[in-house]
Amino acid sequence: MPYTCDVSQDLAFFGGRSAIQEAFPKFNSFDEREEAAALKVIRSANLSSFLGAPGSNFYGGEEVTNFEEAFSAKFRVSHSISLNSWTSGLWAIMGALDLEPGSEVLVSTWTMAATATTILHWGLIPVFVDIDATHSILISKT
Repeated sequence: MPYTCDVSQDLAFFGGRSAIQEAFPKFNSFDEREEAAALKVIRSANLSSFLGAPGSNFYGGEEVTNFEEAFSAKFRVSHSISLNSWTSGLWAIMGALDLEPGSEVLVSTWTMAATATTILHWGLIPVFVDIDATHSILISKT
């Protein structure tokens, strides 16, 4: 059963029980390969070549292009693009969906502001929904 609370009294901020009872375990998915790749880019003094003008660096330069090609090959897709942030990714996703302005988009209440603002940018309506302990959307059974 999902944990529900009276926000005026039960939030951990007000002395109530914390929704997350255990610390998240440390996780590092990087190894020497990623370190070497990052150092190669850092030592090149060219972290990104994204330029707002036509030319060879319009798409980010050699390392960005190589990354996108490797990503496409790994996931067996024809195209992939890299972006500078997850916020930019959300902005691109919402635009790619081509939803009609005024359409509603479900948004977890456990998120950051950019999630809702990228939806609003496209003239869509964020609808906040509760999640359960597995971070799945709660659907009422009534």
